[in-house]
Amino acid sequence: MEKTAIFDIDNTILRIPPDRLELLHENPVDWDRFYSLNFDNDEPIHEICDTIQAVKHLFKVVFYTGRLLRVGFETKHFIQKYCDIDNPNIYFRTEGDPRPDEVVKVENILQHYQPSDIAFVFDDNQAVVDRWLSLGVLCLQVHVPDPKKPSNYYLQPVNN
Repeated sequence: MEKTAIFDIDNTILRIPPDRLELLHENPVDWDRFYSLNFDNDEPIHEICDTIQAVKHLFKVVFYTGRLLRVGFETKHFIQKYCDIDNPNIYFRTEGDPRPDEVVKVENILQHYQPSDIAFVFDDNQAVVDRWLSLGVLCLQVHVPDPKKPSNYYLQPVNN
């Protein structure tokens, strides 16, 4: 059986723009406002999109997200454009499901795949990464550098 490679979307294959990102730091999050903003401004993380293009010949590639299906068209278009996947298989959060990502996202995948069917997962969320690791699944954590902090991009010389 062909193994499956799983990729998260937000902050894994794309950078969330600042206007939406700041809403995620509110408590509680205004989800209606979040979803009313333009999703066409998402920026690809090219290194991850290139990885997807490389592994799609070796594994079945699927995507999962905490996003709701109401932005499914934009999400699918992004994946088609930047990851070169014609008809992406995407698992979305169910409308009204308030559970944390480490529950919702992993549960959505496990309804269709056994841990032994999964080659690896790419995700940015520490709690989700920990959940996959607890199930014995290889999980690669993506950290998106802050473009305002060049030190995240480069090694800094050490003064002796």
